Amino acid sequence: MKITGPEYLQSPLKRQLDFIGGLALAGALFPLVASAAATSAVDTRSLNPFLTQSRIGNKGKAFDLIKLRTLRRSLTDGPGATFGTFDSRASKVGQKIRQYGLDEAPQLANVILGHMSLVGIRPLLQIDFDRMSSVDPALFDDWQEAYKLSKPGLTGPGQLFRHHYRSSTDEVYARSMRLDLGYIETASVQNDLRIIMQTPQSLLDANIHTIEN
Repeated sequence: MKITGPEYLQSPLKRQLDFIGGLALAGALFPLVASAAATSAVDTRSLNPFLTQSRIGNKGKAFDLIKLRTLRRSLTDGPGATFGTFDSRASKVGQKIRQYGLDEAPQLANVILGHMSLVGIRPLLQIDFDRMSSVDPALFDDWQEAYKLSKPGLTGPGQLFRHHYRSSTDEVYARSMRLDLGYIETASVQNDLRIIMQTPQSLLDANIHTIEN
């Protein structure tokens, strides 16, 4: 019997796909990630090219998300900053690493450890929750309940959509929440595999066609 939706998200099958898929992708991407890490260390003048950020995970529990450093160390958040794939605080090399998703690849360790899933809702900072709750409170209430049912994902419908936007407007947040809700309702092995296969092309397309907000 095929399981879908919230039942699938909390099933052993989902965890098995994450663990096996995470190991396979980590092995396949290791040369690229190692090269990007070495480049990041030189570019950011840091002995450690990796950083961790506290994100809100499954059932509201915080976890340390692993990323490659891409931002200029001397530059702090300011009114001119944009966030996401095209972050104005990133160095030129760091921007390229971000555009091809290599800064996110270390999160495969989070997937293997069980903090994240290969496919799910984007792992969020508390500031994102605060912003989303003000965009559409009713939609946010539904979305927040759905978020509790799924581990944050390395990729997902919301992430694919956001690849094409240089900044986060209220409209982008609202559309992302609706896409996340749609994923939760229809989640399945087949949908996860389809989204994983779409992710590389989405990143490539985003480097050609992006929308200024």
